[in-house]
Amino acid sequence: MNGNATVLTVTDQDFAEQVWHSSLPVIVDFTASWCPPCRALAPVFEKLSQTQTYAGKLRFARMDTDENLQTPVQVGVQGIPHPGPLRQWPTRWSPGRPAPRASATRH
Repeated sequence: MNGNATVLTVTDQDFAEQVWHSSLPVIVDFTASWCPPCRALAPVFEKLSQTQTYAGKLRFARMDTDENLQTPVQVGVQGIPHPGPLRQWPTRWSPGRPAPRASATRH
């Protein structure tokens, strides 16, 4: 992050390092500058990132889908805005689908 920024900007080049290898869960907002719903969501995402409730527990990141074409396809983004948790979740998770539970082992 730079300066007072609370939302990290990630790219195709640093996505693995900043998201997959993060020590904290990361919510990534896949967005584009031309997208009106994305622009409407941006201030809410910024405000959530500044909330003390999440400090040290959760990271917020944003990826421009026009400048970064590989990662959105790899993680299954089919539309924007697409905010969602991406650390320790399957690559095909989407906000409209419940996250799978860990499989129970039987003894």
